[in-house]
Amino acid sequence: MQLPEDVLREQAHSDDLRTVPFETLASLASSSRLRSSADCSLCNAQSGAILDQGDLLGGKTLTVLETANDQGIELRQYTSTDHDEDMDTVPPMDAITVMERISKVEQYLLEEASDHYPPTADGLRGWVTIRKHKRVGRHGFQQVRLQSSEPPWLERERHWRQHNGGSRPARLEVAATAETTVGEFRGGVTALLDPSSPRALEVVLFFRPSCSGWLHQVPGDQRWGMAQAIREVTGALRLELSLRGYPEAYTWVLHAGQNEELFVRLFVSHRVSREGGHESWVRALKDHLGLS
Repeated sequence: MQLPEDVLREQAHSDDLRTVPFETLASLASSSRLRSSADCSLCNAQSGAILDQGDLLGGKTLTVLETANDQGIELRQYTSTDHDEDMDTVPPMDAITVMERISKVEQYLLEEASDHYPPTADGLRGWVTIRKHKRVGRHGFQQVRLQSSEPPWLERERHWRQHNGGSRPARLEVAATAETTVGEFRGGVTALLDPSSPRALEVVLFFRPSCSGWLHQVPGDQRWGMAQAIREVTGALRLELSLRGYPEAYTWVLHAGQNEELFVRLFVSHRVSREGGHESWVRALKDHLGLS
């Protein structure tokens, strides 16, 4: 028997994602998509059912349902209930809390997925993608999506490895210079410029030594290091974009998966002048980070 959507929404509302039956999410119709509006959906109480929440030093971090259909399930993991806070501004401990919640959502989706999703490892089903689109004036959130088919970028990354004779982080590390090194952070995280990118700025954040698997499979100190690195580098990038008169918008994508090297690609996703070259951006980021 198909339950009414208002009943399903009530079942989905929770303080802890682990208490929400996966079938409840899968049963919610595609009409549960967040309303498209110039106003902030969270601030205007137009978001989907709250599935998980965690306390921050100020406010809370929330995970809500955006949409559920035959193609998969998409959740929004709001960084903070404070509209003006995001991963590039929250205190260091809050950045760690947010990263731990992202990890928790990933683990839940992979472990609780129904038979609709193919087995991809022992006890895991489907593929999870995690990405961030920073937009001006919008409530900051991360997209966490469970998919029933392999994301195209995984195939592209395998092709990149075959063509270049190694993983993206490994090739960047071999060619690294002082001009392409943004910095090193706790947990063994290194941030390097990708000078081959057609974008004005693209930075890869990776672990040294490298590690493979999903985010929730990485040791806690490494997740915390990645949280701090993302917080610091995106904060520096946001400042530099502002100083150059550009919108404070960017994208980062987590590369993770079974037997896949884990790293983050951070890039400016709108038209930005390349005047001064890639290295001018690196020098500016290092100045803001106090690493010059």
